[in-house]
Amino acid sequence: MTHAKAVNIDFKELFTYDETSPSHLRWKIDSYSGKYYQVAKTKVGDVAGYLSQGYWRVQYKRRSYLVHRVIYQMIHGEIPARQVIDHYDQDSQNNSPENLMLKTKQHNCQNSSMNSNNTSGVTGVYIQNTHKGKYQLFVAEVRTLEGKKIQKAFSINKYGREQAFVMACEYRKKLIEELNMAGADYTPKHGK
Repeated sequence: MTHAKAVNIDFKELFTYDETSPSHLRWKIDSYSGKYYQVAKTKVGDVAGYLSQGYWRVQYKRRSYLVHRVIYQMIHGEIPARQVIDHYDQDSQNNSPENLMLKTKQHNCQNSSMNSNNTSGVTGVYIQNTHKGKYQLFVAEVRTLEGKKIQKAFSINKYGREQAFVMACEYRKKLIEELNMAGADYTPKHGK
């Protein structure tokens, strides 16, 4: 199931925001299922939603919606095109309004956790082999506000593994500080 854009749905008619609910939503309506809609599915006041792939979702008329997007829309209105809702504290199950922030996809990446396939232990720093493995580099990489990739490589052959790694990490940290001063939104949680 995928989340769909909430076209012609007023979520305020379906749900109530409630911090005591694990999803932060409760049903405002009764719903029924079965061939003749005779089986009670949900009742007013029931917790709305189910966990799927780390996120709370709700289903209505055979469509699945991400709860954090529903809550954001209930409070702030429609989500503009090409915008996403970021969980500021990186807890995908914390749907408190103060934890939900409207961002571009690019800005959302600036608050993302370290990828599970990261081998260096530092986001945006990786080893690159060149000339059929003859040379190894630690590469530092970031993206600008416009999405342009900035990279700089530090030779393991020249500086040694430890020094090249430290240089790549320091370079990336410096770039992030500069980008944040220019309006980027890399948070302290980025890459953690």
